[in-house]
Amino acid sequence: MHCIGPNRFFWPRMQDVLWYPSDQYITQIPPPSNIGSQHQQIEPAIWEQIKDALDL
Repeated sequence: MHCIGPNRFFWPRMQDVLWYPSDQYITQIPPPSNIGSQHQQIEPAIWEQIKDALDL
């Protein structure tokens, strides 16, 4: 997914795969919820955990 704002994402048109080693995982997330017809967001409580882990 591509980030286009705070907790706002969209799926790329072409397959976009990026592999990370498991020691770089922050958390597993449930499927994002839809915002409008093209954008999605991560559950806000989980998004806060991710921001804290990344010092955003």
